[in-house]
Amino acid sequence: MMPDRWEVLLHDADQFLGRWSSTAHAMGWTALDLFGVHPTQPARRVDVMGLLLLVQGGEVIALTAEGALIRRASGAVLRFSRPSPGGVLLSEVAHV
Repeated sequence: MMPDRWEVLLHDADQFLGRWSSTAHAMGWTALDLFGVHPTQPARRVDVMGLLLLVQGGEVIALTAEGALIRRASGAVLRFSRPSPGGVLLSEVAHV
């Protein structure tokens, strides 16, 4: 992952955790739900990609046990469903 993408991800994670950490925890969200990626195609397989990798400078505006709504910087709203099984934590993948 390029340095500027790391900075955006760190900012997105900080904003999300500051606003939603208690709610996400109570709803059973896991680290994989937030930071998961596919083990061999981390940037391509969005079916196992965690929520925070898709925020990309936007903001989470709603959170449920099933998913979230993300408002992108463009104003578009993306509906996110919790990822499918098969992901690994971003920290376990060397090349993103």
